Amino acid sequence: MTLLPGATIGIIGNNLVSWRIAQAARNTGYLVAMYLENADTRQNTSADYIFIGRKDWESFVNLSAIVIYNDLGLPFELVSELDQLNLPQGTMTLDLADDLSLSRSFFDEHAINILPYKLASTLDEIALAATALSYPVAVKPIFKHAESAETVILSGAWDLGLVAPLIDGGQLLVETWLEDAVEYRASVVRDANGNVINYPLTQIRRNSQHQVTQIWLEDGPTTDVIEAMQQTIQQIARPLDYVGAFYVTFLYSTTGNLYVGDIFPGIGSEQFVYSATMTTDLIEQHLRVLTGQALKPTRQHSVAIYRPMNDEEISRLYPQWAIKPNWQITIDTEKNEGYVIASGEQLVALEAQMAVADIWID
Repeated sequence: MTLLPGATIGIIGNNLVSWRIAQAARNTGYLVAMYLENADTRQNTSADYIFIGRKDWESFVNLSAIVIYNDLGLPFELVSELDQLNLPQGTMTLDLADDLSLSRSFFDEHAINILPYKLASTLDEIALAATALSYPVAVKPIFKHAESAETVILSGAWDLGLVAPLIDGGQLLVETWLEDAVEYRASVVRDANGNVINYPLTQIRRNSQHQVTQIWLEDGPTTDVIEAMQQTIQQIARPLDYVGAFYVTFLYSTTGNLYVGDIFPGIGSEQFVYSATMTTDLIEQHLRVLTGQALKPTRQHSVAIYRPMNDEEISRLYPQWAIKPNWQITIDTEKNEGYVIASGEQLVALEAQMAVADIWID
């Protein structure tokens, strides 16, 4: 399907990347209609029309020539209605991201290497699964509905009491936990004909609450591992009923084993790294294929590090305000959060620069 400038693109998703997509669409000549679930959520002048709540849903749908989403926290009742829309992304990848049992079945069916896992719903079943898999294990709800699902790490049988808040009669995923695995994220853009462009790998660092604290471009451990990742991405992309950008997480163990973690539709925080390092960033490529344009060749011209900031870290940022010419700083004053993108030619130099700034206390 070809969508020409002047048409209205409907966007579901109230996050910074969604608003960046809206701005990019307007810059290309499209009108933008944003759908927000709640009136008290962030609004932005990047949209021509804003619709709020279910009372406005039909008007939003009728106005939009196509609808795209970039939000993993959509209400289940809203997801069930997406099939009725002109939705180039489809719902298959969203379903895989939401339902861990569905994604594990997909990976098993297509011979994708993933961590050993079992399903459980009671404390006794979790104990049996953990024993069979060998501790440590991670326990999380089957229905994730967000990039970082609530996860409990069990180091031994003595930790079983920690999972009590997760037990509500629904199924839980119990899977092997790799203590020191390196997490990589591979971003991909797929067009309607199944052609893909792979973006450079990013490496992810998380804190003890599993929140992302740093993203940077990474060459990967070895050439063989990178080739294995690219082959795996092709295996995943081939059967997907999906058009647009998506990303796959990989775990690389200290013993040299490579596992797929999850698959997510849309664009995550790695976009901020690509915007500073690539000739064509993910948002532009995403919009191109969703509106029927050809994939655009892209190349890397620098390296960069992304680090989010909370309100305390923002207060420690200000001494650096006038002395970091290679820092791109974004701050949301309403939420008291933001991020820094440091770009340059050498990753080691950027890491040292951010370390001596004393903004982030890891």
